Amino acid sequence: MNCPNCGASQPPVDGCCGYCGGVLSTTGEGQPAALVSTVSGGGGARGWTLCLLGMGVLYGLGWVFEDTRYWLDTRAVILWGGVLPLWLVLWGGLLGRRPLAGFLTGLGLALGVLLVHTLAMTLVDGHFNDDHLGISALYGGACLLGWLLGWGIRQGIRR
Repeated sequence: MNCPNCGASQPPVDGCCGYCGGVLSTTGEGQPAALVSTVSGGGGARGWTLCLLGMGVLYGLGWVFEDTRYWLDTRAVILWGGVLPLWLVLWGGLLGRRPLAGFLTGLGLALGVLLVHTLAMTLVDGHFNDDHLGISALYGGACLLGWLLGWGIRQGIRR
């Protein structure tokens, strides 16, 4: 049987999908009927809300420490270039579901970080320059790497 939630191949017995964590139920004859719940492993709307909320808190905390004249305060660099990607390792490992979706999700999060950080730096300085884009790309790339590492861990655990 294939899991109705993620399509992973499943044995025809009660239990959880080993890929997405969804609970499978069976009919009276022992045949798999449907996916009952997919709230497992940090997935679903609550998981995404927590992931994005954590990203927002860490990102906002970095701005508390950032030196807007130099743009590379050590504490902000540690938060944005280290702690934020580690947060995404955790959530990439828990939320990563499918190979393409895992990569595209990480790419979307990384592009979001790049664009938001570039825009914030440009608004603070009052003009755009290449340093803004380079520093933002560093943090976006770190986030993509964090997400993909977490997603890879999830794939390894699945196997």
